[in-house]
Amino acid sequence: MKIIIFYLCFLFSFNSLSASTGEVLYFNYSEYYQDAPYEVNYCHKNHAKLLRYLKKKGADLAEIKVLIIQQDRTRTRLEPQNGRFDNSYAWHVVLLHDGIIYDLNAAYSDEGIELADYFSYTLGYDTLDSDILLRVYEGDFFFSYFYYPDGRERIYNPGDFVKKFLSTEALSPLIQASMLKWF
Repeated sequence: MKIIIFYLCFLFSFNSLSASTGEVLYFNYSEYYQDAPYEVNYCHKNHAKLLRYLKKKGADLAEIKVLIIQQDRTRTRLEPQNGRFDNSYAWHVVLLHDGIIYDLNAAYSDEGIELADYFSYTLGYDTLDSDILLRVYEGDFFFSYFYYPDGRERIYNPGDFVKKFLSTEALSPLIQASMLKWF
């Protein structure tokens, strides 16, 4: 009986060694943010690579939301105030987990930015969440568009990406950023 209990304790101890998605982000995002090559005008591919990195580190991508920020109703284009690489874009992709936005283009954000502060920080202090329109996708779904489960890259088709993720035929509806408090 002691042997059975020993083996059960031994097996269950391995489950306690696995890191949560929040821990993976906390301990790995900063390093990735500093060192990752950023391809200008391809934030969607940059963040898909970040998802691949996080998956290799043990993150559960289903717990991460991918936000495709499509429009600020008060401006013709999204113009980041604190961008590292891109200064203007028609749409932008970031990750959301547990109230923190992870944006590889946002300056001084190697630990992420609180959701409540993100849009005013990146798009200007006068930006209202109710003016921002975006689409929300699960991280594992977004990842699977760019990569096979083993991490090998899929063939990327820009027109197909726009149709599936950005157009009126997209798989997720446009919502106001103010609705993110429910995610």
